[in-house]
Amino acid sequence: MRLTYTPFVGNLQELAKGYMDSFTPKDCDEDQDNVSEFVEAMIYSPTEVVFMTGRYASKEETKKKGNNINSLGWRFKPWFYQHAKSVLKKGEFLEYILTREYYHRHTRHLSWEGKPILPFGDQWWFRFLLGWLMPSKVSLLKGTQREAIRNYYREMHAIQDMLVPLYEVGDALEWVHQEIE
Repeated sequence: MRLTYTPFVGNLQELAKGYMDSFTPKDCDEDQDNVSEFVEAMIYSPTEVVFMTGRYASKEETKKKGNNINSLGWRFKPWFYQHAKSVLKKGEFLEYILTREYYHRHTRHLSWEGKPILPFGDQWWFRFLLGWLMPSKVSLLKGTQREAIRNYYREMHAIQDMLVPLYEVGDALEWVHQEIE
């Protein structure tokens, strides 16, 4: 996978517009090679987001001299959402990721749920020594929690998937921010 990370700072409506614009660059049509096959956005705050646009890459393209190949699956590597967050400081960059590792980029940290369940799971020493244990079964991790933690999750934790038309993403983000925060 050829993956481009782009940081974006703005209000929720601007973030939504940036998300829509990341699907197809303004100066191209659908037949051109620079139209993204995959688009993902990670929102870290109401004003900070990282857009990731990707395309399948050939072995020849990937192995060209100077291309950065990131093996996300190694146990000692930072969790994907932390790696993507580093773009907010580094700026836009491009890297290549093995297709299988791209498909499982959220598996190791259980799609952001790993941190609340296992608070030290993202620390370098844990990843180095015990990273091979991740991802654990969620039922196993939940079985190690005390009653107070379970009550906290029941009262304070929200996980919601929403299907929203692209032109309504800005309004949906504002609604979620207002209702959940």
